[in-house]
Amino acid sequence: MPVLKRLHHELLVRAYIANGGFATEAYLEVAKHVKGKPITNRVSASVCAHRILHYPEVQARYRELQNQMAKRADITMDKILSDYQEALNLAKAQEKPEAIVNAATAQAKLVGLLRDRVEHGEVGEFGDMENISEILEAVAAQNGPEAALALAKAFGIDNPEIAHQRSNVGESEADLEDAKPASDAVN
Repeated sequence: MPVLKRLHHELLVRAYIANGGFATEAYLEVAKHVKGKPITNRVSASVCAHRILHYPEVQARYRELQNQMAKRADITMDKILSDYQEALNLAKAQEKPEAIVNAATAQAKLVGLLRDRVEHGEVGEFGDMENISEILEAVAAQNGPEAALALAKAFGIDNPEIAHQRSNVGESEADLEDAKPASDAVN
């Protein structure tokens, strides 16, 4: 793939790689060299940088430059996995459980079997909620009713209205309601 048509996109990709993946800083660095009034506001720079970095041609160029760097440094997935395996074997020989876990975790992340979870929203956003129906209402307000329905199904609730009804009934009454036999049950 040739250099990107828009020079500032090419410069952004290169600055992003050079600084280790800090989009805002890369954008602010490139903005110094672009004609016109440069953006110095960090929020605006962050928005612009992330928008540009999500363009398909920019992402393709980013992957291409990363692959070129990896080839120059002789870094391959197999090499990294074998290095982690050596570390794992050494940790086992030295009977160091923490090092064993670290090496095994690194291998699992590298091949995609383990992923870090990223929390979205403010810390404690759901902390003051007391029941499932409040959580479902908040999810519906923020992400739409489809998301709330999917979450309800994940909770094992086929009908979110049941959760709302149960939140208004004492727990012992809800348990009794669950324990009632079906009308056609034989006693």
